[in-house]
Amino acid sequence: MIKKSLLLIMLWAVIAPVNAEDVKSLELDGTRYLHRLSDANQHEYTPADQEDLSSWRDMMTVIFLPEASNAEQLVDIVNRILSSYKSNGAIVKIDSIPRTENSDAEHLIVAILRGQDVVESIHTRVKLVQGTGTAMIWSRRARGEKAAEVIGSWLQNNGVAREKVFMAWEGYPSPVEFDQ
Repeated sequence: MIKKSLLLIMLWAVIAPVNAEDVKSLELDGTRYLHRLSDANQHEYTPADQEDLSSWRDMMTVIFLPEASNAEQLVDIVNRILSSYKSNGAIVKIDSIPRTENSDAEHLIVAILRGQDVVESIHTRVKLVQGTGTAMIWSRRARGEKAAEVIGSWLQNNGVAREKVFMAWEGYPSPVEFDQ
């Protein structure tokens, strides 16, 4: 009985909703992304003119990963993300920035994902923020028959610049702002 109660408490701690009230927007590359949805540890933001989550084109997603509090656990999560992306599309680039005296290691995954009538370019940055695994995802989506061409062309023309901006970005929220 005690084991079962402890398991339920631990499960609740991982999936309990968080307070996103303090983080109503994020700014990246001159665009303000407004908070649209929080579901457990995942928080989604889109530009002001993209309110409808069923038809967004650009999105920022912040996911807190409390199961990762050290470099080894973070690498395990990166490997799971890679596996998921490979099964849903193609990996364009993988890069890791080693730990230094002043910062923890970071990981970047650039991928193209396919869904029903949708293709997405995904830049995912995974790192420890205040001792908590954090994934920040910057997505560009296209729909329709030519979605793959649109995203392929967009990524070819913008991918390297987007990566530089994203990896230099320091405006990501901390787990504390979300009561993590």
